Amino acid sequence: MSIVIFIYLKLQMKALLSLKGLIGTFFVIFLVWQIYVFLLPAPRQLSYAEIGAVEVTAEAFVKELATFKEPGSAQRIGLAHLINDGSGQATEVLRRTLEAQPKWEVDSRSIPQAIVSDIFGSVLKASSLEEVARAGDRVALDLIIAGRVIEVAPTAGESARAQIELVAYDTVKGAQLVRGQFSGTWEPNLITKVQREIISAPLWGRGLIWLGTILLLPWITPFLTHWAHSKKTNAASSALLALYGGLAVLLAGFLMGFQLQGSSDWLILAGALILSTAWSYWSCERIMGSR
Repeated sequence: MSIVIFIYLKLQMKALLSLKGLIGTFFVIFLVWQIYVFLLPAPRQLSYAEIGAVEVTAEAFVKELATFKEPGSAQRIGLAHLINDGSGQATEVLRRTLEAQPKWEVDSRSIPQAIVSDIFGSVLKASSLEEVARAGDRVALDLIIAGRVIEVAPTAGESARAQIELVAYDTVKGAQLVRGQFSGTWEPNLITKVQREIISAPLWGRGLIWLGTILLLPWITPFLTHWAHSKKTNAASSALLALYGGLAVLLAGFLMGFQLQGSSDWLILAGALILSTAWSYWSCERIMGSR
């Protein structure tokens, strides 16, 4: 009996050692892979001009794709990550352009994940063998779009060009709708150039521009204060404060490039509104008191 127990314990020890070796091997492979990924050069980020060129290209593709669909019809789209799009920015621009169409929705899952999930869900809900056999027909994607980025590059000045090859496949009809190379160029207008110059300025510089403007605004427009006081109504005073507050928020948004990302940017706008309203109220009281 003791021999049997000894042999059993020996086999268990070997199994444990082999398991530890297997775990250690996987850990080493994982570590080497992470080091390799870390040492890879970071993907190049597209400039605002290059993103503009990609938007023009995506709009040209969506415009042609829309000719094959009834206006206003709901479409659930599977979008594959574009080849040669290391940063993922071109894919994201195409996603936003597709979703800008009424009732067009881009599935957030990858195409293989969406297909497998829909088929597996149909199998689970099936009540007969025939429904199980037809589970593949229940994929909820109406369109599958894939492609590759051929070129996204800056040109003379602050303009850029883009060329993307795209394919759209209709899963309902089982037919290819669009296939081709789409290109576009983008050039900034005067307002965009000025805005880009402001956005590229240091944060403290933009903060001083906003603060100086807000501090001076009530004092260089005393006629507005006199107008509100002459009305002798709370509505006029509230309208004046709302005007100053709206201008402060609009200026803050302009200095931020009208790109609000996350709750911190909204808190900045809320703080700008509160600060400007308090300062405008105090300034209006001083202006009327100095008469």
